[in-house]
Amino acid sequence: GAQLRLMVPIAFISAFLNNTPVVVIMIPICQKWGKNVGISPAQLLVPLSFASILGGTCTLIGTSTNLVVQGLLANEYPNDPEMTIGLFDLGEFGVPIALVGMSYILISSPYLLPGGKRKADTALPTDDGTILLGARLTKFSPAAGRTVKRSGLRDTG
Repeated sequence: GAQLRLMVPIAFISAFLNNTPVVVIMIPICQKWGKNVGISPAQLLVPLSFASILGGTCTLIGTSTNLVVQGLLANEYPNDPEMTIGLFDLGEFGVPIALVGMSYILISSPYLLPGGKRKADTALPTDDGTILLGARLTKFSPAAGRTVKRSGLRDTG
């Protein structure tokens, strides 16, 4: 529900505005919204990003890449009116791809993103603040042959 209500307007807005400012403006809104409705922010932030990208593919001005390609075509074929891209010409391909992409996100994100419908045995571990480090000691190290506690490496952080 929340993902669909987020992705449709973001995809539409991103068809006409640059993706980066749309996402930047929406990040704190999505974080607060997720907290208010009790879902993981990842369940909203990843769909936000993808909806912005997919929406940008629907128009010429949606992404800078589309403008670059249009500029290259204009330089390569300056006198050929068939070799131009109009504002909505990419919508023929972009809209169906955006719809399929957003459908995939809606179907798969509860299973792939943190905070979704994972089985208990596949849940992500909670962050208790500890850091696990691995180290390889040379035989000439002062810590070689000693316990971690005796070598002074236990509480290095």
